[in-house]
Amino acid sequence: MGVDEFFYLYFGLFSFVFGLCFGSFLSAVSYRIPHRLNWIVNDDNSPVRSRCPQCRHILSYRDLIPLLSWIFTFGRCRYCKSKVSVRYPLQEFFVGCFALGVYVLTESLVFSMVVCVLLLLIIIAGLYIWRVRG
Repeated sequence: MGVDEFFYLYFGLFSFVFGLCFGSFLSAVSYRIPHRLNWIVNDDNSPVRSRCPQCRHILSYRDLIPLLSWIFTFGRCRYCKSKVSVRYPLQEFFVGCFALGVYVLTESLVFSMVVCVLLLLIIIAGLYIWRVRG
């Protein structure tokens, strides 16, 4: 494997992981906006932390690894064992595949990241408009 192939694979993997992270953020925002929850800071200016919707336990860093934490916990909360919707890992996976696809088509890591950020902003704006009108 030459240097060019190595960097192509490396940047492809990076764009997929970048997309997974954006998909994870999108999952959190898409849950919080319709439920009228803050998604940046709480009322006391402390950062918003992800919680299990059933037991309300604050999730640790290992519970928030995109896609992998859902697989390793078999789609259940690590604390109360309630089921976690398959919608969240699927959303993360599809955004990761989208970012990888944009990178493969353009061979530009920066362009694929910009497209993902723009897509994320459009979806968040749509969710906000839906919340305001709904």
